[in-house]
Amino acid sequence: MDANEGAYVTWQQDGDDIYLAHLNYLGTITGTVMDADPGDAPKVVEDDGGGVYLAFTETNAGVQLRQYDAALTLQRSATHATPQAPFMNVQLSKDREGGIWFAWYDGTEIYGSRW
Repeated sequence: MDANEGAYVTWQQDGDDIYLAHLNYLGTITGTVMDADPGDAPKVVEDDGGGVYLAFTETNAGVQLRQYDAALTLQRSATHATPQAPFMNVQLSKDREGGIWFAWYDGTEIYGSRW
């Protein structure tokens, strides 16, 4: 839930398209983004500024991270990869300093980092 009792939601559609939307406190969609990169298993967590972090996996490319502001304008992005594919089961958690921790599994090892 965001500061105005709204929420960010994410889903995968049409195979590997990743969508992100903001709903206001009435449940009305106030903005939607389709990410340009194909992916799986998207996750979101709100940031401390009214925006949101989005993470998802690309099977052969790594973990994709995005940060959007409250208007769903992309603020920054990054790709994190390990020596071995596939990349699965990304998880997000807010830290106490305005960033996030994220972790993923590559089939043999668990990896994590702060962003």
